[in-house]
Amino acid sequence: MALSPDTLKAFTGARTRLVWTRQQKGCRDFVGTQDDYKLMAFDTEGGERVLMDRVACYAGPRITPRGDRVAFNNNTDRNMYVINWDGTGLRRIGEKQYVAAAWADPATGEEWAYSRPNTGAMWNSKSRPIIRTMIDKPEVSEEVWGAKSMTLGWFQPSRDGSYAATVMFWPSCGMVTLPQGRFRKFDKGCWTSLAPDDSGRMWVFDPDHRSVKLYDRRGKRLCRLDIGTAPSVKGWEVYHPRWSNNVRFFTVTGPYSDNRPCACTQDEWDGYDVNKLPNLIPCGGHNVELLVGRLNEELTRVIGWIRVTDNDKADFHGDCWVEPQVGL
Repeated sequence: MALSPDTLKAFTGARTRLVWTRQQKGCRDFVGTQDDYKLMAFDTEGGERVLMDRVACYAGPRITPRGDRVAFNNNTDRNMYVINWDGTGLRRIGEKQYVAAAWADPATGEEWAYSRPNTGAMWNSKSRPIIRTMIDKPEVSEEVWGAKSMTLGWFQPSRDGSYAATVMFWPSCGMVTLPQGRFRKFDKGCWTSLAPDDSGRMWVFDPDHRSVKLYDRRGKRLCRLDIGTAPSVKGWEVYHPRWSNNVRFFTVTGPYSDNRPCACTQDEWDGYDVNKLPNLIPCGGHNVELLVGRLNEELTRVIGWIRVTDNDKADFHGDCWVEPQVGL
């Protein structure tokens, strides 16, 4: 059953937009390496729709801070692009670059895309330097980090741009001071994400793929959040966790399971031994859906869930934007 826009708006308390990738034929390309995707969007003023209908290799979409555009990657031509929320204005903003984050300068309002080189090998260690590119003036770019390599798109800068949560290099997770500062390792894991407020809190996705560990900016562990509690996940693994622009909400995808009948067709499983996998994420599944979780005010536990998608295709790489409320 399709999610009602009103249901999502009641859940977040404001206009909400989401973007993600939807694999069309397969169901296990959780990183985004195949020409088998459409770029999807959901708006509480309109519901679900296709943002990019042409099937291609889309990955890592990011809603820009104003909420009116989406920056994304095409891993076939290895370039990064931006498109307006209404589907117009598609243009390239970087060649052989992989966008990891969209950020707005608090002093000027200018929006920037933070990226690393897109070598074509998504797990390749040759992923330095990190640069930032002005979205409306792509000819304007500057290097902000060059000492170590960032893995995939696991990078999220603070609101003032002075530091970022990142993975350099997997599985070393921590914070980096920008520009060209110091990387401090907090833990081992992946999918680091930074709280969108000024608290300096960040999380590290645990190898169990069911929880994140929350840290303060000094590296002190604050708590462990179980983010695999959505009823539809049924205790299986989740992936792609990312904080929204509102500290109370985040996205994940799941479930990832070894239940072959609901995960993949027999043809897709032939020659694939789940017993030899370190985790179940590579299993993917046609039942992998996009979910939005709501945290309590203390950010110590998940208190609610919304399943955004409900279909027979794999939905990956979600990002959420909640319209800021005046005075909050």
